[in-house]
Amino acid sequence: MHILRASARAVIGSALILGLGLTACGSPAPASRPAQPFFPTFPAGPVHTPTPVGTAAVPAPAETPGPSPTPDIYRQLSPLNYVAVDSGQVLVKEDLIDLDGKEPKEALLTISGMPIISGANVLPPASLPYTATLSGLQVLSYDAGSSQWQVKWRSSNQGLPGRAAPLPAGAQGQNLLAMDPPLPILQLRTETTPTVGSALPAITLRLYGWQNGTAHPLPMRPAGATADEDAVFTAAANVELIDIDQDKRAEVVADDGVKTTIWKWDGARFVPR
Repeated sequence: MHILRASARAVIGSALILGLGLTACGSPAPASRPAQPFFPTFPAGPVHTPTPVGTAAVPAPAETPGPSPTPDIYRQLSPLNYVAVDSGQVLVKEDLIDLDGKEPKEALLTISGMPIISGANVLPPASLPYTATLSGLQVLSYDAGSSQWQVKWRSSNQGLPGRAAPLPAGAQGQNLLAMDPPLPILQLRTETTPTVGSALPAITLRLYGWQNGTAHPLPMRPAGATADEDAVFTAAANVELIDIDQDKRAEVVADDGVKTTIWKWDGARFVPR
């Protein structure tokens, strides 16, 4: 599906400063009314936000019992109902994935668009480090008792910087790290378009693990660090999760064009190899 053109992102570039609260040099933005959530609020449903690293996950509420799934359940799914199309958002990709090992499957929506903003900003687009496209993931699950698809999890209520790239179906909802019990992985790969003079990386990959009915950022530990941080990998040329040594456990390969860094999963976190 077509994603926002660069020219459209440039026009709304000055708006991103409201969502981030920062200028290109890191100074606070002028006071303004707060940005609205990136994701629309319809339809209502039990939404789970990411669990901070080091915090025990809270089990998801039990879904209402109902009849066994039929193909009609999937025909009821209207992904665009969960996308703020009127505000310029686009559905980059829809995937049916199995996160809990039973029917019906879950729907993963990858969404990009401009931030939904109230208020005005006086800074020109050139003051921003990158154009204003935001992206995010939504997981929908079917509640048989209410006969509705509901939002179960969102990657970020405010959206994450960059234009999302559609990933192959095999990249989403799979146990790509060969964990036991299985840990389905969700990926958000975004491309940012830096403005003139910006040295920000062009590609970002965020990884989430699905456990206990919700997703949380996977941990990584950079070289020399003494604590874990969320798995957010950036590089100028390319970043991808791929099994390069054929051991059934994928690695993160970050290519800066000059240097390539490989991150291995040690069973608890990603570490540089």
